[in-house]
Amino acid sequence: PHVVCCQQESQLMDSAALSFTRAFYLALAFGKTLRDSFEIGKHAVASCATVLKPEEEMEKFMLLPQDGNHDVPIFDVEEVREWPRRKKNGTVNSSRSNDSLPTPPQGFLGREADLYHTLNLVLNRRFVNIVGPTGMGRFSLAAALCEYIDDRKSTLLFDCIYFIKSKLKRPVVGKSSPIISLHDELFSLGKVEALSEGADLDEIIKGILVSLKQTKSLLVFDKIETLDGTTNAQDLHFFLGQIFEQTKDVHVLVTSNQSIGLSPLVSVGESVYNLGPLNFRNTVKLFAFHCPHLHSSRERKELLDELVSHTGMNNRLAEDNEIAERIKSTLGGGIPAKTFAVAYEITAEAFQDLKCVKEDQAAEESQELTSAGEGEENGKDEMTAEESQESTSNGEGQENDKDETTAEDCQQVASNQEGQENGVNETTAEKSEELTTARGDQRNFNIERAGDSD
Repeated sequence: PHVVCCQQESQLMDSAALSFTRAFYLALAFGKTLRDSFEIGKHAVASCATVLKPEEEMEKFMLLPQDGNHDVPIFDVEEVREWPRRKKNGTVNSSRSNDSLPTPPQGFLGREADLYHTLNLVLNRRFVNIVGPTGMGRFSLAAALCEYIDDRKSTLLFDCIYFIKSKLKRPVVGKSSPIISLHDELFSLGKVEALSEGADLDEIIKGILVSLKQTKSLLVFDKIETLDGTTNAQDLHFFLGQIFEQTKDVHVLVTSNQSIGLSPLVSVGESVYNLGPLNFRNTVKLFAFHCPHLHSSRERKELLDELVSHTGMNNRLAEDNEIAERIKSTLGGGIPAKTFAVAYEITAEAFQDLKCVKEDQAAEESQELTSAGEGEENGKDEMTAEESQESTSNGEGQENDKDETTAEDCQQVASNQEGQENGVNETTAEKSEELTTARGDQRNFNIERAGDSD
C-alpha cells in the first residue's frame, strides 16, 4: 500500500495542501512513479509564493510506509509530451501557453485599481517598474497582470510573455543571471540555440535579441533588487539598453524596491508605479480569507461585517477611524505578507479579542462619557460651593460695612448733638452776660438821675 499524509501534530496551510495536491496528481497523470510524484509535490510547496515558511511546510508531508517500495507508477500510461490547456469555457486550447507564467496567489484581492493602472502603463510604455517594499505584493500584482494579458493575447498587444522569477537567495554571479534564465527559457521553447561552452555575455544577448526582434513580447523580471552589488545588476542594465535600442515591440516590466535610474536605458524612460498598502476593508478580507479559525464563507462575511460595518463603508472614512486604524495595524498595516502571516499565526484567544474590539471600544467610549459626566457634576458642585462661600463672604462684608456705617453715623450724630449743646450753652452765656451788663447800665443810669433830682 501507499499512503500520502501529513504529520498529525502539525497544522498544514491550505495553500501548501493545494500546491502539493496539484503537482502530485499531475505528475502521476504524466506517468511518474509515486516517489517521484511525491517529491515533485513537495518541491511545488517549496517554490510556492503564497506559502509561509515553505521549507517547513514541505517537510510536513509523509509517504508511508517509509521502507515501502514506492518506485512504481500508479497509472500505466504513455508519457505525455504536452498537456493541453483548457479555456474557461471548457474547450481544449491547442496552443500551449508559456509554462513560465506564475499564477496569482490565493486570496489575491483589493488590487483592481493597481492592476488597471499597471496594465495601461505596460501597454503604453516600454519600461515599467513596480516599486514597493518587500511583502507589499509586487510579485502577485505582476503575476495577475501577466495572467490577464495572457488570457487576452488576441486583443492585447503581446504575443508572448516571459516571466523570470527571482531567486530566494542572493544569486551566484555568472550562474543565476536573469539574462541566462531568459536564454534558457527561450531555448526550452526552441527559439534560440543552446549555449556553447564558455559563451560570453555578448553572445548570449545577441541570441536573445535575434529571437525577440520581430516579436511583440513582454519580459518580466521579478525582484531585481536581489542583484544589487553584483555584476549581474550591471549586466541587466546593459541588456535592457540593448533591448530598447534594437527592438521596437518588446516591453519590459520589473519589480523592485526602488527606481533603477534612467541612464542605461537610452531614450526610453522608466515609468515607476508605486505600490501601496491595502485599504482597511481589503486588509480584513485578506485576513478572513487565510485565517484558519474561519471555516466557511459565512463566517468570513460575519467577521467582515463585524469589523468593517461600524467603521463606515466608505474606505476614506474608515481609514480615519480610530477603531479601523487599530484593527488594520493589528492585521499587518495593509501589507499583504504581514496580514498573511498574522492570519496563520494568530492564536484562538487573540482572534476572539479581535472580534470583540468593537465592544471594547464601545465600553471605552461609555467610560469616557461617564468620566466626562462625573467631571461636569464635580465642576458644578465645586462651583456651587465656591458661589456659596463667595455669597457668605459678601454677606459678611456687607454686614460689616453696615455695622461700620452705623457706628460712624452714631458717632457723627453724637458729635453733632454735642456741638449743638455747646453752641446753645455758649449763646445762653453770652445772652446772660449781655443782660447782666444791660441791667448794670440801667442801674447806673437811675442813680445818676436821682442825683440830678437832688
